[in-house]
Amino acid sequence: MRTEAIDKLYAAQAAADAEREREHEAQRAEEKPVINEMISYIGSTLKQSWRIPSTATDEMSAVVAINLFPSGEIDQAYIETSSGDQSFDRSALQAVFRTERFERIADIDPILFERSFKRVLIAFRP
Repeated sequence: MRTEAIDKLYAAQAAADAEREREHEAQRAEEKPVINEMISYIGSTLKQSWRIPSTATDEMSAVVAINLFPSGEIDQAYIETSSGDQSFDRSALQAVFRTERFERIADIDPILFERSFKRVLIAFRP
């Protein structure tokens, strides 16, 4: 009889765990369009600020890590992956600092911000 009670307890715990996982998956599915929209917004904003150096080639790519405040202001930015060309990397960083703030980030749910936008990686390619 005791084994039966323990089995029921384990089954109840497994059911609760499965329900929690379904809830998390549903939440992630709801957040995905918002995340994609904000990443697109950040990318297009940076593209407008970026002055591609004359030394850039189609093969170049630099990844910039951007740490944001919940207000959308840029806390810091640095080269995560270098293109191998200092002027190209510098131009990518300058585009970030020229932007100063991503206003629409302030409208994001604080939990989603912490999970997905506190630190973003953006690839710069000509």
